[in-house]
Amino acid sequence: MSESVSACQGSDDYDSKDIVVSILDTTASREIVSDNDWALPSHNSMIPGSSHTDKGPSKLLVMNEILSYLEADGCKDAGTQLDWPSVDSAPVRNQEISQGFGPLSVYHGRLKNGQPVKLSYVMHALVEDDVDKLKGAARELTTWSKCKHPNILGLVGVAVNHQRIATVSPWTDYLDLHEFLLAHPKADRYVLSTRMAYGVAYLHNKHIAHGYIMGSNIAVMRDHTPKITGFCEATLSNLGFPDQVPRSNRIKPHQPRYSPARWLAPEILLDEKDKNVEGDVYSLAMTILETITGAVPYEDMWNGAAVLKIANGHHPRRPIAHMPYENEKADMLWTLLGECWASDPQDRPTSVEVLARMTDMVSGSWMHASCHCAPNSPTRRAITAHIVSDTIIHRQMSVEETLSHLYEHGCKDATRFIDHTKYSSYPVSYGGFGEVYRGKLKDGSQIALKCLRLALDSSEASQKQIRNAAHELYIWSKCHHPNVLELIGVTQYRNQIAMVSPWMEHTTLGRYLSRYPQVDRCTLSTQIADGVAYLHGENIVHGDIKGTNILISKDHTAVITDFGTATLKEYTLKFTASATTSKPGMSLRWTAPEILEEATGISFEGDVYALGMTILETITGEVPYSETVNESALVLKIARQEHPTRPETKIPSNDEKADTLWSLLTRCWSYNPQDRPTVTEVQKTLRAIASGTAPESTGEPVRGHVIDF
Repeated sequence: MSESVSACQGSDDYDSKDIVVSILDTTASREIVSDNDWALPSHNSMIPGSSHTDKGPSKLLVMNEILSYLEADGCKDAGTQLDWPSVDSAPVRNQEISQGFGPLSVYHGRLKNGQPVKLSYVMHALVEDDVDKLKGAARELTTWSKCKHPNILGLVGVAVNHQRIATVSPWTDYLDLHEFLLAHPKADRYVLSTRMAYGVAYLHNKHIAHGYIMGSNIAVMRDHTPKITGFCEATLSNLGFPDQVPRSNRIKPHQPRYSPARWLAPEILLDEKDKNVEGDVYSLAMTILETITGAVPYEDMWNGAAVLKIANGHHPRRPIAHMPYENEKADMLWTLLGECWASDPQDRPTSVEVLARMTDMVSGSWMHASCHCAPNSPTRRAITAHIVSDTIIHRQMSVEETLSHLYEHGCKDATRFIDHTKYSSYPVSYGGFGEVYRGKLKDGSQIALKCLRLALDSSEASQKQIRNAAHELYIWSKCHHPNVLELIGVTQYRNQIAMVSPWMEHTTLGRYLSRYPQVDRCTLSTQIADGVAYLHGENIVHGDIKGTNILISKDHTAVITDFGTATLKEYTLKFTASATTSKPGMSLRWTAPEILEEATGISFEGDVYALGMTILETITGEVPYSETVNESALVLKIARQEHPTRPETKIPSNDEKADTLWSLLTRCWSYNPQDRPTVTEVQKTLRAIASGTAPESTGEPVRGHVIDF
């Protein structure tokens, strides 16, 4: 294909093999030229927060520049083998990228020789500041391409198409460990674990520390051979920033359902050390536990609570149903796992020792090494509910059937209003629930189509998810307020279910503030509070108020969106969660401590806490706790009741209105939920601040005055 720019290919001949393609999508900062045409921004385009840096705006890197960095560090060309037109227009699967940097969408395609391929998209923009990381990623790719082992997924090379960088690797039958275990619940899990240890030992013998050994980075072949993957996704995914957040923060707004923190050694989790072989051994043990149980480490806790456990040196509980007491093999394995989780990295066994001891456990008794789930264990119930056999896999509900269910439960059908010839060719953004496309109604109105990630099968869990989704969409459809995004309806798009809403010209709050630094931020804050007040007046708890869930319309009005965790007060249903304790939609920086500590679910008081954080975000243009990048350190700060530092340049002390605002925010962040103001009180205080005489805004921080107030 002429548009395909090639960058890389390994030395081995992979023509006879299926291929996996992982694509790093660099379209995040594209601008729509016409309804179906795309272009990269000019080199003068600004990145998040670039207007506030000493160096001035950073430049976006175009593909030939990116390729030059990759080629200089040894990446090979794989693009000429790929049949790009064969790639499906819609993803066949959506999942979280294992390192937690954003959503991953999987597409099918083929090689020119007809072999099937898999393409996995991650959306990012690359800028000059990322050159060193890009070079590091290239070195990791080169290192990966030299790995030749039956338990390591090989790398063919790198290719580029439509401004997207792709890593190309051999096809695997199962994308990750959990997909395999659901399809094969009786698989020999001790043998699987031993083979994973074999792969890790090989890497360590090559002086390679993986850094992210976990179930989502274990692909599995049809013959039950596990293959370690995910070598460079963390590095590649950390290049560029998809939202307009100041680069000094270097924080990803997307929060994965299960954070990779669950698998990380405490010294790495707390940023005391970089990735190393001792940390890999710790993570390998967590992955072995994950393999035996079929569940993630600390499965009964959400991410923040799990981080606190790890930081305090508390290991996972022994899963008695899977590793019973007085069972020699189970006792041997549990002892080994405990040694791998030693607080002092030097006390942990090496990966070679782990391999030797695992081999001892399975030698001579391979058929009896399988872990059998107890009939009523959570894992057994989950397996039964989702995928017990290949029959269930193929008995999926169609999109049409699912939409019919949604319409029956009160969702509006938007299909007849849409001009189906006016869609963007590629997603304009990615959210926690799916891709977002741009389109038009027949009357010419611009719309956004947000494709939902729903498990469309016949299981009870899937049916409940659909009912919950219908309930949430119904709630949203009944909301009518200038500061709450309207839901036009739902429709089918690219064989997916899509929510249809008006297009917001200025996208998210962060991007808007970066583009219009002189905007009246008090007015914006008041509009956001008005939207929250409306929801609470309708007895609706939003549950995820933050800057990325605030969109700005063409007339510069703030509207609240993303009802993914919203619920009527008398219900406890969640949009996409199948486990009530995981709280997948949660965003740490905006989360009230009682929710973080799992003392309560989402609540009106929790919304007020998050609103206070969002007002701070609006005033400063930075996320809360912007100086704290590490997730674990952030969790500890919130648990210790430490508020964000007062931004003196934006909310100066000894200024009457600034002091009033800061007092309001600190009340919103009260540790005791009952001590927080109601959203109505927040509204009144913001209006009182705005009604006074304010200095003319210059768009720059001014000492002695709160900006735009």
